[in-house]
Amino acid sequence: MNDSTRSYANRKALKGRSRKERFNKKDKAKKRRLFNIKWILLVIVATVFLVMGGCSAVILAGNYVIDEDKLTMPQTSVFLDDEGNQFGQLAEEDREYVELDEMPEYLGQAFIAVEDRRFYDHYGVDPRAILRAIWVDLKTWSLKEGSSTITMQLARNVFLTNEKAFSRKVKEAMIAINLELNYSKDQILEMYLNQILFGHGKYGVETAADWYFGKTVRTNGEKETISLSEAAMLAAIPKAPSTYSPKSNMDKAIERRNLVLELMEQEGFITAKEKEEAMAEEIEVVEHEGGNKYDAYLDLVRQEAAERYGLSEDELNRGGFKIYTNLNRQAQEAVEKAYSDDDLFPPDGEYGKVESGLTMLDPETGEIVAVAGGRDYEGQNFNRSYDARVQPGSAMKPLVTYAPAIEFKGMKPYDTVEDRPIEGNDGQPWPKNAGGTYHGTTYMIDALKHSYNAAAVRTLRDVVGVKTGYDFATSLGMNIEEELSADDAYSLTLGANTATTVEMAQAYSAFANQGVLVEAHAINKIEGPDGAEVRVDDPEVKEVMSAQTAYYMTEMLKAVVNEGTGTRARIPGREVAGKTGTTNDSTRIWFVGYTPQYVTAIYMGRDEDQEHEVGESSGGPRGPAALFARVMAEALEGMPAESFAKPEGVEKVREPIQLTKITDLRASYDAEAQAVTLGWTAEDDRVRYNVYRIKGESTEAELIGEADGGRFTDSKIEVPEKDGGLSELFGQLAGGITYHYYVVPVNPETGETGEESNTATVVITPPEGSEPPEEDQEEEDVDEEQPSEQEGPPDEGEGNGRGNGNERGPDHPGDGDGSDDGSPEDEDTPDEGDGNEGRDANPGDNPTGRGGNGTNRIPGTLSEGKDR
Repeated sequence: MNDSTRSYANRKALKGRSRKERFNKKDKAKKRRLFNIKWILLVIVATVFLVMGGCSAVILAGNYVIDEDKLTMPQTSVFLDDEGNQFGQLAEEDREYVELDEMPEYLGQAFIAVEDRRFYDHYGVDPRAILRAIWVDLKTWSLKEGSSTITMQLARNVFLTNEKAFSRKVKEAMIAINLELNYSKDQILEMYLNQILFGHGKYGVETAADWYFGKTVRTNGEKETISLSEAAMLAAIPKAPSTYSPKSNMDKAIERRNLVLELMEQEGFITAKEKEEAMAEEIEVVEHEGGNKYDAYLDLVRQEAAERYGLSEDELNRGGFKIYTNLNRQAQEAVEKAYSDDDLFPPDGEYGKVESGLTMLDPETGEIVAVAGGRDYEGQNFNRSYDARVQPGSAMKPLVTYAPAIEFKGMKPYDTVEDRPIEGNDGQPWPKNAGGTYHGTTYMIDALKHSYNAAAVRTLRDVVGVKTGYDFATSLGMNIEEELSADDAYSLTLGANTATTVEMAQAYSAFANQGVLVEAHAINKIEGPDGAEVRVDDPEVKEVMSAQTAYYMTEMLKAVVNEGTGTRARIPGREVAGKTGTTNDSTRIWFVGYTPQYVTAIYMGRDEDQEHEVGESSGGPRGPAALFARVMAEALEGMPAESFAKPEGVEKVREPIQLTKITDLRASYDAEAQAVTLGWTAEDDRVRYNVYRIKGESTEAELIGEADGGRFTDSKIEVPEKDGGLSELFGQLAGGITYHYYVVPVNPETGETGEESNTATVVITPPEGSEPPEEDQEEEDVDEEQPSEQEGPPDEGEGNGRGNGNERGPDHPGDGDGSDDGSPEDEDTPDEGDGNEGRDANPGDNPTGRGGNGTNRIPGTLSEGKDR
């Protein structure tokens, strides 16, 4: 069929008998009477518009010489990774050109009906459509209304950009007129059908028919030809491919397909019966295996190019751009490898596949280095890294409750919070903790570490305030529903909002970057075909919290990983901080974590089902915390292990004072200084120690002082004088004085006291006044040489028993079990006897309730006690 015949036939078909009946003389007369002030204004505006653009339009028309190569061979845009290496390109590489007379007639008619019903009546520009668009734009004070004919769309797609400006419309019109002067209507329609974008990077009706339906648009092809219903659905897509793609949104695709069929009936292209049959036809979309391993990242780049650079997918595909991205191949390949391993995800059950999304970024630069769009992601589909908005559960607690508590209320990790429920809307205690147990007063770091729900809610209500928590989270880039800013919206801290993995990764990046948030972005820069850089604002950088708050939060989130709910996120040899998250119904599970190099946010859950649990916990072996560890370990391989640095001027986080019982108290007597020195191991320099002393056979312990470290000197002691009688007969010990010491640790911040230490005992004997008789000296020498055969006075045990009693009276015998032989020879440490006798006159009775303490018979020698 030649072009002129085809064009005439289509003109006849387009006009149809219904059109003739529609425009009778009476209607025309009536319409002429409506030429009132509204139309006068429109004419004036249109005239001004044409005058302003007319002169340049004539020049432009001459300059825009038709480049036929562009009509069949678009320029290729390339993508470069963070090292400048190409990893993907966009172009019509798989486009297959099909001539119009090979296609079913209803395919072209479907596009004409929905895109340009006067296609065969105008000459590239439709004045009626232009005036209608101008009127709508003036009423709405915008450039929303389109007036492009099929010829103008072809001109824009091939030669221009999608900028919303009047000058572009003038260019479109001039090129369209040139096209109409050089090509027939059928040729233009044919080129249009082979050039139009159908989403998912697919250009032309043949490629789209195969991609969506596994069919062909050829009437004589080897594969099945698309039906009228499928042709109408193809015609429905180009207006907004991301919205009307049947792979992305079947309901909207069917809705617009039905609109196309209605318009086809109105134009006389199909009958009412054909329309009804086509509407009743069930559309089946085919699935495709494989794809580019960078598809999810490429789709993120497409989205960002549209939002930040104003470049449509079609412009990006055809424009010959160089897009410099932040993709890190090692990180992205680690993600792809993990997401292909089904054992890392909850098992699929009767309720469908458990899907997942992931975003990994550099906290210092905001550069997104890797993403996961899903477990079997297919390009330009629902990308779960940024399309999926799901509830984040307890991963919101740091953002809404704990970071604001530190930033605005001056709290510290070891300040206490109350893990007690509040009264819910139904009058019942709310919320519940996992396991159903409440923990009362607890440290804030422990409340976060174990993810206590009640503590987070009560702290938000009583300390932070919902509005403060809401504002803080939104300052981190979180897009939170406004109703959750209400004063009683305490569920916000439990993750009642929705979020994407990009938002969560960006929010947590401020903790890793000492309080500074850098806007997350995938594109570094874009260069046009001429090498000129496409201008765009730099990513936003702002301080959202103090360095101290960020540091304290990191320390708390490290505790979550080291000993809390996120232990499966640990990576050997690396510091990791993060938080688990689980929704109330356990249909979504999260982990958001970071090292100094990367922040990664992961969620798991089914796309549609929001009623049944995913079958795994966030910290379980097939949950997001474990997946985080696997992905991050490989993404960081070869990079040095770094620690989270404490910012300059920030106070170090110190654990609360632990009143550890002292078990190594020692006592020694200095005869020259006439003082007793006590020593023990003090592990925490914040602890104060009360020092107690018991003299001789007394039953009362006297507080004799305080010590801030592990040493104390008692100089207020009695030193006995040497006398005759028993002293000459039994030696020095008869005139000696015994002192027992013990210490008690005290928390100076709270006044809390710990357990009493072991007892250290020292016996002070009279100083040497003169040389004893020679025979006595010999006898004492025997004592030193034969200590095991020397029997002491009846009130001395031969060892140091470990007394367990606390009462100090004669009715409480010591029950020590000392094992030393009590020998004083060459000993530097306390003697420990093996007897059980106390220091009472009756062997075995201990008036202090402590076990017997062996003593040296040399003045000033140390005697060490055992645990009391």
